[in-house]
Amino acid sequence: MEEARESVHRMSLEDPNHKFLEACLDPQKQELDSIARQQETTALSNPDPENRYFEAASMAMCGQRDVALRLLKSAVEGHYCAYAALQVDPALVKLRRVPEFAKLLSSAKECQSRFLESEK
Repeated sequence: MEEARESVHRMSLEDPNHKFLEACLDPQKQELDSIARQQETTALSNPDPENRYFEAASMAMCGQRDVALRLLKSAVEGHYCAYAALQVDPALVKLRRVPEFAKLLSSAKECQSRFLESEK
């Protein structure tokens, strides 16, 4: 954790993830929830669903379960199927225990199946 904190302190203050990671790694910071909601809004406006997936992984690692689930759902709905990644991504370990995750995984499988079928 100390190494991660040092890395964040070396990040540019202009980096859009700086404030979020700083709050995530400092249990004394109270603004993590509000920063996460701001990041979610920005991520949802990004037209690339893959970016929403990676933002969701960061949210999940920082305990922002609901934000992470919404971003993952948006990524899958945006045709970033990520079926295999959802099953093995270490950043999502805690989310896999949540009942909503099973539905998300099912949606990702359907997304992948539709894509594979369209490639025939």
